[in-house]
Amino acid sequence: MSVKVRNKTIVFLLIMNLTMVFPSRTEAKEKFLKGRYGGTLVMGAREIPTKINPIFTTHTVSLDLMNLIFDHLIRMNTKGKIEPSLAESWENSEDGLIYTFYLKEGVKFHDGVELTAKDVKFTYEQILDPKNESPYRSHFELIEKIEIIDKYIVKFVLSDPFPIFLTKLAYREIVPKHILEGQELRNT
Repeated sequence: MSVKVRNKTIVFLLIMNLTMVFPSRTEAKEKFLKGRYGGTLVMGAREIPTKINPIFTTHTVSLDLMNLIFDHLIRMNTKGKIEPSLAESWENSEDGLIYTFYLKEGVKFHDGVELTAKDVKFTYEQILDPKNESPYRSHFELIEKIEIIDKYIVKFVLSDPFPIFLTKLAYREIVPKHILEGQELRNT
């Protein structure tokens, strides 16, 4: 092979390598920057979800899926601050024993039934019920009682101050009473 042919071959191969290393991203960028409604979202998971019930689930993949289905009374934002979610606001007493939550009106479960204070009370009563053996029971043992003030106001009364009570609430989703009441919860 002559030097001239060899040099042309090397230059050609270098150009080909550069086009593979630095491909044009214009088409991909334009394709993915435009949002659209509808269609199907496909996500990969490292395991199959085991149970999708916030009262019992501790499995990581199930928790990830649950967060797409259920919502929290309050939540932790990316900066570690508690912020509203299903509750639009809340108050707590100076002694740290009473927490009152004001729910957003018009929030609906996937079946169209409106969320109320009854759903919030039901969720935490089921977590606290010893027969359910919820792994989260110990997180909420200081709840002495849960009172429904009206359709959109729920009050938690604690037996002792619990400085991380809001943090614990931020990681538990609310379930629909109208669907789960009377069910064997471990099988839902």
